[in-house]
Formats: sequence, structure tokens, C-alpha cells
Amino acid sequence: MNESLQIRKAGNMISTSVLSRIDPVDFVDTFCCRITAERDIRPADVLITMFTNYPQWVEALMKLRNCLVEPFGLKGGKGPEVAEYHKIISDFAIAHPDMTREEAVFTADDKHLQFYVSAIVRPMEANVKEVTVSTLVQFHNNWGRTYFFFIRPFHSIIVPATLKRALKRMVIN
Repeated sequence: MNESLQIRKAGNMISTSVLSRIDPVDFVDTFCCRITAERDIRPADVLITMFTNYPQWVEALMKLRNCLVEPFGLKGGKGPEVAEYHKIISDFAIAHPDMTREEAVFTADDKHLQFYVSAIVRPMEANVKEVTVSTLVQFHNNWGRTYFFFIRPFHSIIVPATLKRALKRMVIN
């Protein structure tokens, strides 16, 4: 049943999400998928697997992005070579203090913008779970708006691709 995971863009983020309490919001999007898995799927594991298991083409784009933004003093994530939870938190993002068993939230703050990414895993029927990943962005200045103008088309492709890859890896392993 999971062979062809269908990641779909959702209309809104889940109203109970920690992200729904953040204001102001300059950008938000949400992707979701139903999976069948006997094992427990934890929201933090979804985010960690997404951030540490990029497809090669995403890894190449992230390396290019990091090279392009380095002269401007912006942070660059360590990408797929960061494999441990404490490393991804210390090198890329921090865990939001309001994380729960149902929702994990990472956030990263830089000069130009702050972004939050949330994963929510909700049980449905039997072994079916709904996994929802939302991204919220707050611009700090015009540089943030300009930066995200160029990043947004890639973001809309990368998030569902990395979510699909993460879920496949988590369900198979």
C-alpha cells in the first residue's frame, strides 16, 4: 500500500499545530500523506529523517544554495551528513519548546528570516497514520523577502520529495 506514497498539498495547517499560534506569518504551506505502518512513527523522527536523508539532487541544490548565501553571512545547514539528533539540532535548527508526542517542531533563525517546520503524526484506522508537515516563514527584512522569492519554487518541490523519501525509509526500516 505504501509503494506509491501520495504526498498532497493540504489547504491549511492543522489548527492544533504549535505553528498556528505564531504571528505574523509571511508564508505557510502544508503537505500530508497517509501511510500504513505497524511500527510507531514519531514526528521528530520524520523531521530528522527529512533533514538527514536528502535525495542526491536536493543535496546538490543545498550545496549550491550554501555556496551562494555564504558571502552574505547566512547560515548553511550541514545537510545529509548530519545523522544524529543532537547534531541536527546544534548545527541547523533548534527544537521548539512546545513539542508533543503528536507534533515535533524545528526552527532556524537567521538575519533574513526565521522558519519553522512541523511534523504531526495522527493515528487514523488500524495501522494507518496521517503525517502532516507544515512550513512557516517570517521575514525579518527585504533580504528575507528577496531570498525566499528565489527559494520558494524549490521549496515547493523539495518538501514533498524529502517527505516521501523519509516516509519510505521509515516504513521500510
